[in-house]
Amino acid sequence: MSSIDQNARVIEQDLLWLQALITQRIKNSINRDTPEQLIELTPPALDLSEAGVFYADFLQKYELSPEERLVLVLALAPEVQPELLDSLLSRHDGYERGYTEVEGIGIRGFNGFITTLKTAFFLLGGPGVSEQLYIGCHHSNLIGPFFFSYSAI
Repeated sequence: MSSIDQNARVIEQDLLWLQALITQRIKNSINRDTPEQLIELTPPALDLSEAGVFYADFLQKYELSPEERLVLVLALAPEVQPELLDSLLSRHDGYERGYTEVEGIGIRGFNGFITTLKTAFFLLGGPGVSEQLYIGCHHSNLIGPFFFSYSAI
């Protein structure tokens, strides 16, 4: 198996994990009248025999937390498997627009979903303000210098 195929296999595992997270988070958001289902944030285990596979090596070298790994695969998805994000384009019942809590970027002439930090916060914490503030406060490493600090809150 070529190194490209090995990389693709590891990335595809993370994309399947992302797809499961998206599906569950959307179900929880749409069905607000039912108890929220627990979201499992445990990423797929890495096969340590994948030495020499860039993506697996990167994940191992930097020891990414599940939250960091989610942000990484969320950034990769529009480029390597954009159709995975199609469910985030779903329309809100009763409105002529999508779910604002997901907040992606729409670009004229581009038929896809571009993720934002808000998309990551939604997937990690759900639509609740306190959960998203928690993500912002306790996982500021996800956003580095591109986001303000919640330390004043």
